[in-house]
Amino acid sequence: MICNDFKQVLSQEEESIRRRQDALELNNYRRLYQKREDCREWDLNDRNRWKSLKPTRLTDNDPRLGVSSGQIFAGEDLRASERKKAQQEQLKEYFDLQVTNSRQYISRVFSQNHIE
Repeated sequence: MICNDFKQVLSQEEESIRRRQDALELNNYRRLYQKREDCREWDLNDRNRWKSLKPTRLTDNDPRLGVSSGQIFAGEDLRASERKKAQQEQLKEYFDLQVTNSRQYISRVFSQNHIE
């Protein structure tokens, strides 16, 4: 009876070792031959896909746009970044002008009060 138990324990250990080895082999096979980039749906699942795509259109007169492309809409602003940069420069100039005007005013008032 003890002999049978010993054989049972050895059999279970061999089975667990074999399963562990099979799992290692399966993981190695998957790592080598079943990469994400090789699957059929990779173009749909690629996280960096949007980084490599070209924009849908570059200007209103883009030659890639056909008659029925539906890509030009009223109120769309393709040059928003350029416009915002120009507005920021304008605001900076305006604030600089206000600062200089206020300093001149303060110096004039101070000099008038100091003279009297």
